[in-house]
Amino acid sequence: MSNNANNSNSNNNWGDFFTRSFDNLSRRLSLNSNSVDDDKRNRNINDCSTPGKNTSTIDTTRNEPTKGSVKPAEDTNKAKIAPAKHTEEAKLPPPVKKSEEERTKSKQPSPPVKKPEEERNKSKQQPPPAVTKPETSDVDDDNDDHPGRRDPANKCAAVVIGNEFKEHLDLIGHDFSRVDNYARATPESETSSVARLSKYLTSCWNNPIDKLRAIFTWIATHVEYDTDAFFSGNIRHQDADETLKTRKGVCDGYAELFNGLASHAGLKTWKITGRAKGHHFKPGDDIDSREFAHAWNGTLYKGEYLLIDSTWGAGAITDNKFEKRFEPFYFLTRPTYFIYTHIPKDPKEQYIAPQLTKQDFINLTHVKPPYFAAGLEFREILGTSITTDDDWIDLEIARYHPDEGKPLHAILIWNGKEYEVLIQRVAGYDASAGKVYRLQTACPSRGEGKLELYVMVEGNKGPLAASFLIKNKGSGKNYSPFVKTYRVPFNFAIQSPIHLNLKCNKKYKFEFCIFDLNESEHPEFSLITPNKSLQKFHKASRCEDGSVTYEHETTVDQKGDWRLVFSRNGKNFDFVAMYQVE
Repeated sequence: MSNNANNSNSNNNWGDFFTRSFDNLSRRLSLNSNSVDDDKRNRNINDCSTPGKNTSTIDTTRNEPTKGSVKPAEDTNKAKIAPAKHTEEAKLPPPVKKSEEERTKSKQPSPPVKKPEEERNKSKQQPPPAVTKPETSDVDDDNDDHPGRRDPANKCAAVVIGNEFKEHLDLIGHDFSRVDNYARATPESETSSVARLSKYLTSCWNNPIDKLRAIFTWIATHVEYDTDAFFSGNIRHQDADETLKTRKGVCDGYAELFNGLASHAGLKTWKITGRAKGHHFKPGDDIDSREFAHAWNGTLYKGEYLLIDSTWGAGAITDNKFEKRFEPFYFLTRPTYFIYTHIPKDPKEQYIAPQLTKQDFINLTHVKPPYFAAGLEFREILGTSITTDDDWIDLEIARYHPDEGKPLHAILIWNGKEYEVLIQRVAGYDASAGKVYRLQTACPSRGEGKLELYVMVEGNKGPLAASFLIKNKGSGKNYSPFVKTYRVPFNFAIQSPIHLNLKCNKKYKFEFCIFDLNESEHPEFSLITPNKSLQKFHKASRCEDGSVTYEHETTVDQKGDWRLVFSRNGKNFDFVAMYQVE
């Protein structure tokens, strides 16, 4: 089951199981034996596409870009995920709905909007020139087929300097290890002044991107966040010299030092002030309160505005203590990504068109750097909270950079306990442009909880990619555990039934879909009943994306475990999924 597994041991929680589900242990089921052994759970994951490397450099000219036209730029890095067509299997029933029998129907979501980019222009330490708001016709909104319903940032395009901009900076594949190691190992003797430190950090690099990176890494490594000043409210302005001397400061000190070091190196940067959704931000908080005041930096790269937050690049506050944790995402970040967490006091310094209002900003989904690194995009506007009247949460997310080694994982946190979230790939979309996944879960009772989405790393749950406040007005009666699944050598998605517990003497249509496997290599699929009889599946439909749907309709007339299995030789069987008939 693509990107999802359920707990094979009812005494273990979902998170514990997920770690174990990557265990390669498996046991065989033989029809000649009198028992059916339980297996380790399965999670299938997505493939990877690697964007090309960009070797362009930063334009360090000091002239104000007043002659070029200012316009929004279209993001061409992401292709649309277009639905593929289903075709019927010869002499077989027509394609069936991809849905849970009791309640869900296959969605036909509109293609996702292209993620726009942004840009902006400015000379060092002075506010950038006024950005003329582009005409409506200049904004890339061709894919906005649900006006007013999409995430505001997804409707925005990057503002660029027309006669300077050629393409967006792409740092994927850019190796900063030499620069980072050099900056971190800076001798103390080179830190006696801002000018001297700037020369040491930047003079050995020809590429201005590397110069900026050396400054970013040194600050993130050597400056400590002043938690005492932050929590006491005793915050005062710090210039670059004072921040360098004390090696401590709040965001203003970080931004001033970055500006000072860049200025001495002849690099074009400026400080931006505004509000940011820090570690303690929660939906409903007053973004205008003191604790959300923030400062960061901007720069101009060949007509493209990029943003830098060396404070957040240095780490984060955990339990009222500053935890050093280098985060390169906040180095030369695209404004369309940055706007999810940072909104400047001057709307022009958003460098996007159309600009977002403060309320737009507050309503944006709460996302973290892994959300963008994994190429994720929710298929419709979700905001900061999701409300349901019937216990059910059902949403879709596109992934433009699938990575087999970093599958998605989600949990529902309810009254201090973790509940499983079913994540499965959706059939019918061109996988060459990305993949679409469906997230389903049910609230166990009325009330509020939290849905957290993670990008797995080496079998571990983190890091967090996005989170939502969940509000359930239902009673919890629709909550039921999901079907158990196992580790198999192919990608699949259970379409129905998706719940573990089935009712005896009731008829069910069992459906599942196989992905990314040549049809000639498909094994045979069967249901094994509690009394060890076999009921075979047949192909029901195939899709232009190469996926094949199998189905089998039967009355589950025996109590006990019903297992979906596959076999390549007709004798030995491996588990795919298991149901419990009561």
